[in-house]
Amino acid sequence: PTPSAPAAPDELAERLEHLDASFSEALLALIDERGFTDAQVYRRANLSRQLFSKIRSKPDYRPSKPTALALALALGLTLPQTQELLAHAGLTLSRSSKFDVIVEFYLARGVHDVMAVNEALFAFDQPLLGSQ
Repeated sequence: PTPSAPAAPDELAERLEHLDASFSEALLALIDERGFTDAQVYRRANLSRQLFSKIRSKPDYRPSKPTALALALALGLTLPQTQELLAHAGLTLSRSSKFDVIVEFYLARGVHDVMAVNEALFAFDQPLLGSQ
């Protein structure tokens, strides 16, 4: 079979006009939906106000995986909701990463305490969630 022709510029432009929400947009919508204040979320996520301000003010901000996961825990997201939020940042949880498996273990059990998850990450010599 012959490969199909490249997408016509208008078709591509049309697709680019209908992108999914960015990480920042998705995060801010979740904060509003759940009735949290920004301060409640960044404190629970162990993030600085400055970093949170950057996320809020830059719609195209791409967080690190530890930052995105700290925010998911702070919001009390389920594992599927966390995976969806990560996808908005182009991230995913991998079963081949100790860090990811540890965080997924706690998320699946409804543990949303960043400090508790950090204790397990520290015990297995993994990077910690939130500000270092």
